[in-house]
Amino acid sequence: MNKKNIDYKRLAIFVIVIGIFLRFALASIYTVSGDACWQLSASRFIAENRAFPLSENIGRQEPFWPPPLFHIMAALMYSIFGVFGFAEFGMKMLSPLLGSLTLIIAYKINKKLFSEKITFYSMLFTVFLPFFIDYHIFGYIDGAVTFFAVLGIYFALDGRYIKSAISAGLCAITKYNGIFIVPALVYITYKKSKDKSLFFKRIMIMLLVMSATALPWLVRNYANFGNPFWPFMNFIFKGMDTSAFESADVQNFSLARILHPNSLIFTYLALFGVPDGNYQAIFFFGIPHVKFLFVIWLLATLFFILPFAKSLRIKDKTTKGILLAWILPFAAVLALYIGNANWTAARFFMPAIPALGILYGVGLSSVNFKNNNLKRIFFVSILIIIFGFIAAESAKIALASKEWNKYKEDFKWIEGNTEKGALLMPGAQCLAYHAKRGTLKQSIKNIENADYIFVNRNFKLERRSIVSDEFLEEVKKRKYGIVYENNETGTSIHKVK
Repeated sequence: MNKKNIDYKRLAIFVIVIGIFLRFALASIYTVSGDACWQLSASRFIAENRAFPLSENIGRQEPFWPPPLFHIMAALMYSIFGVFGFAEFGMKMLSPLLGSLTLIIAYKINKKLFSEKITFYSMLFTVFLPFFIDYHIFGYIDGAVTFFAVLGIYFALDGRYIKSAISAGLCAITKYNGIFIVPALVYITYKKSKDKSLFFKRIMIMLLVMSATALPWLVRNYANFGNPFWPFMNFIFKGMDTSAFESADVQNFSLARILHPNSLIFTYLALFGVPDGNYQAIFFFGIPHVKFLFVIWLLATLFFILPFAKSLRIKDKTTKGILLAWILPFAAVLALYIGNANWTAARFFMPAIPALGILYGVGLSSVNFKNNNLKRIFFVSILIIIFGFIAAESAKIALASKEWNKYKEDFKWIEGNTEKGALLMPGAQCLAYHAKRGTLKQSIKNIENADYIFVNRNFKLERRSIVSDEFLEEVKKRKYGIVYENNETGTSIHKVK
């Protein structure tokens, strides 16, 4: 095919359609896990009680603190789909829906800045980066904050500053790191404003809209926890102590943690689909020859990112400034989280992925080979690697769902045979979500406040749900009767009262 006859617009749209189909298809088989259990438990609580949770036992042993827009949207999906008996499924569809809209808006942003060719190459990265696929499937907040961030960028580039400000406000009320989209919006507004007075007027409007949107929740958190951004930045605000809660993971700021090699390793692995970037997760399923496969996979990812070597060849200073103002603040918040908590922080960078995609598109379009055969081999290799990403993502989600499905009967029994207000011990967010019951922190001292004890010594999917030897001995000593037992899964349920 002649180079001039390639329809890059049609190819880009084709890639987006595949990406949208992939997200909904994988979301339909995905089993809610990890932090998504707590987020969606909160959404279910909002849908059923028409109120925000605060100290209710919905999975984590801490009060409910996150900005609530994602939870409100998920609660709405729960209520709508609940009319037809698919409430839980409805919540799962929120992430791929927002992710699909994000891809469309990212495409429109690309078209405003670059040619159709660069846009197509950019969308190859944005659509198929495993990290971006993951968080458009998982029930995490990050897909929602990315959608509003990208929407704000698009409106700013289009000169619709009020809508851009509203999007920024919605970003801030979705997740704390949403405010880091502001530098990019300020830069775009500055470049598009004819004089300083107009620029300052537009920025003031943006700040007022953001404040009006986000301030009520920050005030709520300050009133309850003594820190508007609790549990983060507690070293500044000296709010409620986090040591008694799961947010004890949030520590005092440490520059050494940022400079540790794990900061780069965890982030890189997460971008290419390793859960939380934790390399130990690679060995969870016991896949044959996993070490060899990991080496092949790692080499493929290194080959895939080669175009970034030429990604800074952007002549237009304004466009380059927009991308830097978009990427660097989220790189800063990534570093801030690592310094304040731990290395599993890549999702805080997610709103900047479409900007990385643009850089990738610039780099890939700049790749030149004198030998056409070598050029074909290079691009075919990129496409093969993308296919490998899709296959790996599909296998990962299918295997994880298969593991969760082993315990479906256990959760079904709890839901159907215990009182709706019953409390399970030990406290764990996914046990709470799947059993649809409140949970209490594992504690011998607090054991009589529970209604049932969940015992499964092999529940590797959520290690917080595994009771300790000491605790199990206490359960046996008190002779709490077994009301349910599943020999296939190793689960038993003990009735306390």
